[in-house]
Amino acid sequence: MILNSSEIKGIEMQEFKLRKNSFSLMQSAGEKCAKYISNKISKNKEIFVVCGPGNNGGDGFIIGHSLIQKGYNVKIFLVLPLRNKDNDNYKAFKRLNCKVYSLKELNKELKKKTSPVIVDCIFGIGLNKNISKKIKNLIKLINHKKAFIISIDIPTGDRKSTRLNSSHANISYA
Repeated sequence: MILNSSEIKGIEMQEFKLRKNSFSLMQSAGEKCAKYISNKISKNKEIFVVCGPGNNGGDGFIIGHSLIQKGYNVKIFLVLPLRNKDNDNYKAFKRLNCKVYSLKELNKELKKKTSPVIVDCIFGIGLNKNISKKIKNLIKLINHKKAFIISIDIPTGDRKSTRLNSSHANISYA
């Protein structure tokens, strides 16, 4: 099922009221996305989880961590700095027990002749600003990479991808 952003926001608001804890929603959504991915992708594939600075990135940290615990070969990339240490995404980031790679390192990886699975957690439905030139260039690199791409919430950029909505996964499996 694919939902538009206003439908997703409505479902998230209902869940926030029920749970009284937004981090538990992020945790549940991330774990359910990781379960979906682990059911679709073999363990011998390299997985790049590409995280942005917001809650979509927080979903990515949880997804990456969960996949690593399941024995997957995962590299987690943070493409923009986290700014607010009080947010759920920072809490998810602090729980990681692995190396987190930079935008520069991701750009190098994407230029290699490999075909990883890319989990797009760069921006979710809450994006409300223009994207920098660095991120536009990253999106172009991802779009031209021969890779299977799974987008959490919505795809970043214009490309064919498997769309997996983290909020929907949470609602469907809860």
